[in-house]
Amino acid sequence: MGRSRSKRLRWVSFVYQNDMCSVDKERADGSGDNVLLAWEAEGCTPDVARDRALERIHQLAGEFTILTSQTPHLARTLELDPEDKRGLETWTEACALYLSGAGRCQAAAARYAEVITEIAHDHHLDTAISR
Repeated sequence: MGRSRSKRLRWVSFVYQNDMCSVDKERADGSGDNVLLAWEAEGCTPDVARDRALERIHQLAGEFTILTSQTPHLARTLELDPEDKRGLETWTEACALYLSGAGRCQAAAARYAEVITEIAHDHHLDTAISR
């Protein structure tokens, strides 16, 4: 459960980052679907929409931090061999570093813009989160 949820957390954070980086330009996947624009259509200013996205990324990072702290227990429960345990720890640390860097500020989001705008995603963020 922890690993699949952590994958979802990372994927959803990519979606928010993609939307933040592409809100003022055409998206790499050609989609006009963007949660920030949806929030603006509901009456948010562009700044408020970006703040909401950053707030959501911070929430995702917090949940991921909790999952990461459970890695040793998860490794024991699954009786992972040392190599698999190192792989799990490396993967969770990489995700945690991404989330902490990406969620820190809008300037950090720009650092990931080139990679993130290449990521295509489903038609609506809420359906992606509920999977």
